[in-house]
Amino acid sequence: MADIQVETIEEKHNVLDPLKSLLVPIDSINEDAANARSHDQRNINAVKISLDRFGQHHPIIVQKEGMVVRIGNCRLVAAKELGWTHIATLVVDEDNVTATARAIADNRTGELAEWNTNILAMTLGSLSEDDIVSSFWTAGELEELGLGQFDLSIESEQIEGFAEGAQFVEKSEVFITGAKEVIETEEFRQELSKLCESRSLAWRIR
Repeated sequence: MADIQVETIEEKHNVLDPLKSLLVPIDSINEDAANARSHDQRNINAVKISLDRFGQHHPIIVQKEGMVVRIGNCRLVAAKELGWTHIATLVVDEDNVTATARAIADNRTGELAEWNTNILAMTLGSLSEDDIVSSFWTAGELEELGLGQFDLSIESEQIEGFAEGAQFVEKSEVFITGAKEVIETEEFRQELSKLCESRSLAWRIR
């Protein structure tokens, strides 16, 4: 009797290690046909860039009945376009009303957040050479935020970053250049002063 050959399909994903126990076959999950949140190709492409570079760091939420995605439809589409075979999934056993309310609450709470443009300016300044900035903001959008020409330069010893939580080599003097409507505001100067003082850095605007 001939041996039966069983073909195994190699799993493809970029899921962080702590979430690997939640991996399920991507073909077993269904998009939410009644999803009130639309995702254009730009949105999907941005999620693809994030998943490809940083990996999936939080699971999608799927309603057990019908295995319908309630949170994470865009991530599911992006993962499929990246060729993933599996995705980290938290399966929740709940009724349709609760599942739908969960989805709407998740989307709406995210919409209610706003950028602090002063802190964003300093953060993007530290990422100016990173393609992640151009991947998520167009030049026009940065201009609207007053960040189009923002630049952060360092004199003397190199500083590795200028975002909250960044690691600094040692005490240095920071020179800030950028759009006048941003750097001349009192709020910007207060945020800059607070951040530099916490790192024992001197700063000047030029």
